[in-house]
Amino acid sequence: MSALRQAIVSDIENLPPPDFIAKHLFDRCPYVFKDDRDSFVSWKNKLSAGLEVDSASITIIGSSSLGISLNPHKSFKHFDQNSDVDVAVVSTFHFQSAWRYLRNNGKIRHKLNRKQRTSWEEHEKGKVFWGMIATDVLISLMPFGPAWVKALSDASQDPLIGGRLVNVRLYNDYESLRSYQTHGVQGLRQKILGGIE
Repeated sequence: MSALRQAIVSDIENLPPPDFIAKHLFDRCPYVFKDDRDSFVSWKNKLSAGLEVDSASITIIGSSSLGISLNPHKSFKHFDQNSDVDVAVVSTFHFQSAWRYLRNNGKIRHKLNRKQRTSWEEHEKGKVFWGMIATDVLISLMPFGPAWVKALSDASQDPLIGGRLVNVRLYNDYESLRSYQTHGVQGLRQKILGGIE
């Protein structure tokens, strides 16, 4: 087990989930930026301009933030050249716009490809419950889609991002972001500890 994985697993086991989230997602320079905070801030400012959101509303999540994946199906896989860069964007305006679009345009689903239809249904069944919309599959359909597709493409070209795909999870507010991330860490912690807390 790598030192990074050991440290993360130890923190999952020993820190309350909200403290783990604060330490590893919200209060640090993401792993993908290799401790180059100036480059991270510059990248966030450029991305925020393209997405038309405040740069403070952007948080890198997932393996690009931690250096390893917390997805239980990926066995703490290390961040590598093939990994995506997952970004959380908190924007009530964009969330409401996307949610209204999904709610009011259900009839167009039969025209979409299978991946898009599946993603649409996943949002109806749970993701919107958490105040989150995963835009990776549906982004081109959203009212703000063209501008976001261009901004994410531009963001992927930063030398430290290295051409990796940049995906956005759109959150209604910070409570939604924290709740969703905390829920994931709680589930992982229970799995590691064998369901005992």
